[in-house]
Amino acid sequence: MTLSPNLQFVKQRINLIKLTFYASLFYSTFLYATSPSESALAYKLEPMTLHQGLEIAPSTSPDGRYILYSHINNTSKNWEVWTFDTIRKKSFRLLSGEASYFQPEWSYDGSQITYIKHYQNSCGYFIADLTPSYEQVIQSSQLMPCNDNKAFEASSLKVSEDIVIFNKASSTRSPLSIYRLNTKSGEIKSLLTPPNDGKGDYFFSLSPDQKKLAVLRSRYFRTTEIWIYDLTSNTFTHLHNNPLTLSRLSWSKDSKKVVFRSNKRTISSLNIESHKVSKVLTLKIKFRDPFLFGENLSSMGICLIMSSFTEKDIYRTSYDGKITESVEASIASEQNPIVSHDEKKIIWVSYKESGRQLWLKESNNKAKRISNFAKDTFIENISLSADSTRLLGINSNKLVIIDLDSSHYLTRYIDKNNTYFHRVIWKNKDNVLATVTANNKKGVVNININTLEFTHLPIDDPEELTYDTRTQTLYYTKEQKPGLWTYSIDKHQNLIELNSKISNLIINRRELYFLSGNELKTLDLSSLKVSTVQKNFMAGNFFLSQSRKWIYYHTEKFGNQYLYKVSNDISPKLN
Repeated sequence: MTLSPNLQFVKQRINLIKLTFYASLFYSTFLYATSPSESALAYKLEPMTLHQGLEIAPSTSPDGRYILYSHINNTSKNWEVWTFDTIRKKSFRLLSGEASYFQPEWSYDGSQITYIKHYQNSCGYFIADLTPSYEQVIQSSQLMPCNDNKAFEASSLKVSEDIVIFNKASSTRSPLSIYRLNTKSGEIKSLLTPPNDGKGDYFFSLSPDQKKLAVLRSRYFRTTEIWIYDLTSNTFTHLHNNPLTLSRLSWSKDSKKVVFRSNKRTISSLNIESHKVSKVLTLKIKFRDPFLFGENLSSMGICLIMSSFTEKDIYRTSYDGKITESVEASIASEQNPIVSHDEKKIIWVSYKESGRQLWLKESNNKAKRISNFAKDTFIENISLSADSTRLLGINSNKLVIIDLDSSHYLTRYIDKNNTYFHRVIWKNKDNVLATVTANNKKGVVNININTLEFTHLPIDDPEELTYDTRTQTLYYTKEQKPGLWTYSIDKHQNLIELNSKISNLIINRRELYFLSGNELKTLDLSSLKVSTVQKNFMAGNFFLSQSRKWIYYHTEKFGNQYLYKVSNDISPKLN
């Protein structure tokens, strides 16, 4: 199938409209039965809101009546903050404009909300007063800036008249940590510092009695740990490990239990004293965030995924941008394509079976799965050897090497304690180069895959890597500085300064290719001239074939998420 870029855009828009239409019919036709032991009950899904686009991060007011959430429609580039009145069944837009508004959270008494406001090159934590009807913002003020937009920033909330708790990271590769801000004195104190092997303490929720924080902590970017932080005694208790990456959790009214998604279709409660996990209900569909609302927090809501949060398919486009072809598409995510030098093999990551697995297609043959990773592990950063016989990647913080010439695709792992792997590429048949974090420092190591010897290179703050085997030169970017650097035989050189951050660094002949915003660019290594290959190149990542005829990439389009109420009273199961 061949599509022009314009026709491709139209096709994507039509698919999005279809999904939205089917979502509006979905709730009126489906009943979702639970397990046989609960066969007398049926859980009907009723829409709470029906915007077009995405609705995420639901948060319930202290009295249980109002739902705060983030929303973006199908045509806007900016996120907004809305609130939904569960009694009047009406939604009200609180925050919108030229900026994006993220992570809205209620204050301890419900009279205020905190949120993060992002402009293109800056961001800040804000607090806003609401009208008694919760329909409008009266006034808002900035609490503090958030690192000039350099770090991923998460949520904040007000837990007393003067105290705001928030989490942030010092860089995009550092774990999120939780802090306390005294709004009167301006003093900031660290509450929790997570280990350096995941994205850290990425979500927290205040208990109704205002004495505890439930904290979600990631490990190896997949496993989620549930912790409780006691604000009175300053103690931190580990309660439970969950195999899924959770987005949020919700407190029961008595502050004795938290409710969370224990697998893709089940909602469970966790007793914070006994650490006992009990099933609340099971649906026959996948969902994202469960939340409690209503009087005594006795009603259940879910953030329903009609498709993936982001829908990903693999395409290829000609170097001149005149031809675009679909390579691999499905209702699951197909992403991160790489291609052999002779362009007879394409390998990519797919969610088609058992989580995130590697798939291979040779010429016109049928695609086949070549990995057997555990269902809830995470595979990323794949790289093909120059002779196309071995595959390299990162699997749950271990380096993984797959022998493609073996009939069974033999797999071996390389692991090192207290070392987190970020990027990995082939250097030659016996050595690989990787960016790692070890002892709270980020650098580059050379790993001999036969002897397992790790040799640290004198490179600071690395981000993207690519290696030129002909000149034995490593090209890399830095996390905090836009530009390109080289390293060869203990010699460093700042190759070129750039005005914007770049990603997906690839070398092809005597040129470097990279993404800068929505443009695919190239740098001629002889003249150091930067040229634009394609504008409006909306790709999650890309891979350039050696012939430079085709550019392989995966698209990233919004899926659909909506807030739904699950019928039937679930309060007996929380008592």
